[in-house]
Amino acid sequence: MRVSLTRAAMWFASLGRFPTTSDFDPNDPQHKMIAPETLKGRPPTVNHRLAPQVKLSKTPSRWRTPVVVLGGGDLPVWQG
Repeated sequence: MRVSLTRAAMWFASLGRFPTTSDFDPNDPQHKMIAPETLKGRPPTVNHRLAPQVKLSKTPSRWRTPVVVLGGGDLPVWQG
């Protein structure tokens, strides 16, 4: 399959434009941006990542290992 960026741009331009007037009001509280939720890792490899953007009420997300833990980032300790 071949994709032409020029042809894709021409197709996109052929779709037309929205009218310059719209009902969008940036000061409407419904259109305000909210701060993203973040996850913070544990020491010694503390890093931050964005939390999942979708929250499902009946099937909440979970991971076997925390998302913010780097592979091999644990402290060296003896097992046993």
